Amino acid sequence: MIERIIQRFVGVFIPGIIGYLFAWSSLNESAIEQHPSFSKNNHLHFENIPAARQEEESSIRRNTRSLLSFPQPSGETCDCKTEFKGNKDLKVNYFGNSFVTAEAYDDVIKRRNHRSALFEVPPSSSRINSKPKIRLEVLPLKRLSIPPIELLPLFDDEKASSDGPSTCRGGRARSAEVVCAVIYAHYGKIELASSAGVRTEEESLTVTVFAESLRQMNEALASITFKSTRYDPKGSTDVITIRYGPHKAQIPLDIKYPKQPLLMDPKSGSIADTVTICVKTFDRYPCLRNLIKSVKEAYPEVRVIVADDSINYEDLDIKGVDQFRMPRGIGFNNGKNLAISQVTTEYFVWVDDDFFFTENTNLEWMREVLETTDLDLVGGKAGASNWGYTSTFDRLSGGSEGDCLYRTFGSYGVLDAFPTCKVADVIQNFYMARTLSIRAIGFDGIFQRISHKEFFLDALGRVKIAFCDNISVGHSHTCFRSQKAADDYKKYREPGDDELQFIDRTWFYRYNVKCIAEKKRLGNNNFFNIPTTPQPTVPGGLR
Repeated sequence: MIERIIQRFVGVFIPGIIGYLFAWSSLNESAIEQHPSFSKNNHLHFENIPAARQEEESSIRRNTRSLLSFPQPSGETCDCKTEFKGNKDLKVNYFGNSFVTAEAYDDVIKRRNHRSALFEVPPSSSRINSKPKIRLEVLPLKRLSIPPIELLPLFDDEKASSDGPSTCRGGRARSAEVVCAVIYAHYGKIELASSAGVRTEEESLTVTVFAESLRQMNEALASITFKSTRYDPKGSTDVITIRYGPHKAQIPLDIKYPKQPLLMDPKSGSIADTVTICVKTFDRYPCLRNLIKSVKEAYPEVRVIVADDSINYEDLDIKGVDQFRMPRGIGFNNGKNLAISQVTTEYFVWVDDDFFFTENTNLEWMREVLETTDLDLVGGKAGASNWGYTSTFDRLSGGSEGDCLYRTFGSYGVLDAFPTCKVADVIQNFYMARTLSIRAIGFDGIFQRISHKEFFLDALGRVKIAFCDNISVGHSHTCFRSQKAADDYKKYREPGDDELQFIDRTWFYRYNVKCIAEKKRLGNNNFFNIPTTPQPTVPGGLR
C-alpha cells in the first residue's frame, strides 16, 4: 500500500535525461501556461485532468500581463502624493493639467488606452507569458530531438478513467494495442520514428500513439522529434503536451534564433581604442573648450565627439575632436543620438559641455567595472548634487486614467566586488556605457531642452545601471565669458510654458502615466485641476 502511494506521488512520467524540466498542471484556467511549476528533483508533478482540450487552447492564447505596471486589485486607481515609502516633500506633477479642455484630455485617454492594449498583447498568439527559465530551444523551421520519455504502468482505476484522451477511447485501438498516448504541439509538428508494435494516427498537429506493450511505447517515445512549422524571427514559444491516461505532462519549448555575436574590436586594448568621449553643446564654447582641454590633458589620444546645434556656431578645429554641426536648436536628445551613432569603440563616456575632468576622473577604473560585471552603464558624481546621486522608480497601476510614477532617492544596494558602487534606476549625466546597449535604446528627440529621466525610464528593465561615488568630474557654473553671454544662453536654454505643457502631454501619453511624484529641490506641486464637465470617461473624482 505504501509503495503504491509513493509511486502515485512520484508520477507517471519520468524524464529520461537531465537537462530540461517539465512544466505541469491541470487543464483549467490556471493552466501551466500562466503558472509553470517544476519539481526540485526533475520529476514531473501530476494531477487528474477534468477539462477538455479546447480550454487549454484558450488559456495558451491568453496574454494580458502588463509589462510595466505593478498589479493592483481590479478597479482601483492611484494618486501621486507628497509622501511615499518614507520619502517626504515630494514634488507632484499631474500631466493632465497640460490639456486645455476636458474633451482633449478624454480624447487622449481613449487613444492612449487603445495603443496601450496593443502594446501589452504581442501580435503573435504563439507567445506565452510567464516563461520558465529552463526549457528546450529550437531554431525556427528546424527539427529538435526531444530527450527520451518513459511511461510507467497505469493502475486499474486510472485505466478505466474517463478523463483520458478521447482519441484513446471509443474503440479506435486495435485488439492487440493495450497502451495509448497522445502527443501534440501548437505551432510545430510531432514526429516519431517507426517502431515495431507501434501505430500512429495523425490529425493536424496531434499524434495518437498506440502500442502493443508499454516497452514498445517507451521505445517509440525515445525518438520523438519536434519540427517547427511557424516562422517568427523574433522568437516564439510552444508547449509539447503528452497525455497518458488521466495524466498530462508539458515540455516548454523556445523557438528562436540564438543571440547573434556583435563585437567591437578593442585593437590594442588601450583607453583610446576602447573609449570615446561624447558631448552635446549649444552656445557654450568657453565651457566646451575647458572640458576638451581637461580631457586632452588626461587622455590625449582619446577621441572626442561633439554634437553642436549652436545658433552662433564656432569651428573648434582641435586635433582628436570631431565636431558635427547640426540644425540650430535641434535639441539635446537629437545631439545625443548623433554623437553616439558615430562611436566606433566598445564604450563611450557621456559628459555635459560644462563638465571637466579632474584627478578623480578615472576611465580605466570605470572600464574595469563594466568589463568585470554585467552592468551596461556606470556613472559617477558631476559636481555637487542637491537632489541626490541615485534614485529609483516605482510605478503604481492606475487603470484607464494612467499609472502613478514615483522617483525617489535610493538604490538597490552595493555592487558585488565594487563596494563604492550602488545599483539604481537613475543617476547623473556623467557615465561610461556599453555603446551597443545604449544605442539600442536611444534618446527620444521629442525631448529637446528638458531631458534626462525619460531615458532612464526607457532603459528600465533593459539596462543595468550603477553609480560609484569614488569617480567624478567637475561641474563649472561660471564658464561664460560674460554675464551677457550667460543671459543670452539662458533665453534659449529654458523652455516656456507652451513647451513645458507639451512635455507634460508627451509624458502623459508616451508612458501611460497621469502623474509623477519625485524628490527634487525646485518646483511646486501641480495637483490635478483640469476643468471638466460630467462625462463617463472623466476620472471619477472630477464628476
